[in-house]
Amino acid sequence: MELILMEVMRSILLSDWMLLLDFPMELLRKKTAPLMCAGMTMFNSIRNSKARPGDVVVISGVGGLGHLGIQYANKMGYTVVVTSRDSSKKILALKLGAHHFIDTSVDDVTGCIMKLGGAKLVIYTATSSKGLAPLVNALTTEGELFLVAALTEAVTIDTLGLLFKRASIRGWASGDNKDIEDTVAFSKLSHIEPMIETFPWDQINTAFDRMMSAKAEFKVVMSGSWDKVNVQ
Repeated sequence: MELILMEVMRSILLSDWMLLLDFPMELLRKKTAPLMCAGMTMFNSIRNSKARPGDVVVISGVGGLGHLGIQYANKMGYTVVVTSRDSSKKILALKLGAHHFIDTSVDDVTGCIMKLGGAKLVIYTATSSKGLAPLVNALTTEGELFLVAALTEAVTIDTLGLLFKRASIRGWASGDNKDIEDTVAFSKLSHIEPMIETFPWDQINTAFDRMMSAKAEFKVVMSGSWDKVNVQ
């Protein structure tokens, strides 16, 4: 979950032109902000992978990162597989563009993915390493697993499988200004939007608690006037 700060300054701002971004004016600012962070991370990781349209791309999780990754992978022409331990996320995952849903609490994750031909790309969005090993084993020849969140636990994986498949595990962290522009442009063209909850600035403490509780669906965005804000 993520707290996005919006509309902090409404007056004149002087900046180096190289730091400025070109955004379509018709996009809602509230929904543009999450694209600049979570959206860019997912869009940029997918387009910089070895996967090609038609390949199996696995998105691990249907959270703040995952719900955008599902949309991007679908619009780019991949066979989209979503894994989650929460079976209640299946309807949403399919609605966002997933072709297959795997419940990691009951299904054989590696077996289900290998029946589809194996994953050319896995994007792992969780901070827990518990679901990592089955996804590494599900990689196909020269498949890649991208870590887009920092793991908080040690990882144990089958390195022999990586060797024989010439597969790899990579870290991927967002991008630069040009990547933001590309992400926003593709999102507009493909009608991709983040799911957000909006709070006024005078409820910033409530918004922060909502974000930290992991109950937000899926991005918390601050909007409105900056006046009379009391941050504790």
